[in-house]
Amino acid sequence: MNNLIAEISDLVGLGQSAPSGGVESLLAGMSPSSVKSLRLVAIPHQFDIFILRVLEPGLNGDVASFLLEELSLLPIIVIADGEYAVRDDARSYLFKQWLAGPELDEFSSASCRLAQYFKARMDEEKGSLKHIWELDYVFHLLGENLDTGFENGKSSGMR
Repeated sequence: MNNLIAEISDLVGLGQSAPSGGVESLLAGMSPSSVKSLRLVAIPHQFDIFILRVLEPGLNGDVASFLLEELSLLPIIVIADGEYAVRDDARSYLFKQWLAGPELDEFSSASCRLAQYFKARMDEEKGSLKHIWELDYVFHLLGENLDTGFENGKSSGMR
């Protein structure tokens, strides 16, 4: 659980200055729907087309594929082994905006959908990935509701 708390502290940039200028310049040149998508994919550690559709449930497959391609061209997106991630400094900045901004309910809803997604993956997994899915599940449960996520992390023995 301490690792999760440390990671959240790092994400919100406690005591650090965030790369606001570069990220804000990038956001200013994007369409509102692309900005929304970028902000959403900054919530999980990594994303793919499945997670993109979890974050934006109304997307059909073709639109999700197009959006994934569009996001992959951004300079703050890193691609490795078929998974995408928002570069750490930009993710920290966007994550901090979620926590400080007026859309906290939207953040909680997205975190809830992610927690459900990772819980299903965790329950299906019998091998070595089960622990990774469990970490993702508890991380997003914390985003949905701090008290519930903390209690769930304690009861699963995570430290």
